[in-house]
Amino acid sequence: MSLYKEWVDLMEGQTEESFDELRKKSIVINLVRDINLVEKESLKNRPLVHDVEDLKSIIRNRENLYKNYSNFTVKNNSTIKDAVDMIERLLWRY
Repeated sequence: MSLYKEWVDLMEGQTEESFDELRKKSIVINLVRDINLVEKESLKNRPLVHDVEDLKSIIRNRENLYKNYSNFTVKNNSTIKDAVDMIERLLWRY
């Protein structure tokens, strides 16, 4: 089973045990972006998100889990390249 598939399965359950299991197998990065910077175009391929209000609701519901179970939090309100650069620097130090 791919890690992506495991992630999707774990997120559906959203239990503490699920996140503990995920952290045993991987490094969890909580990527945070200002909701106003999320482009509507990027929401098109998200099965649970149809508009910005859906996204806000999902973030509210999952925010504490992400904070509690991530190894790192990366705040990025800039470019994808900047986010990747920050994550690479974190992983090199990890």
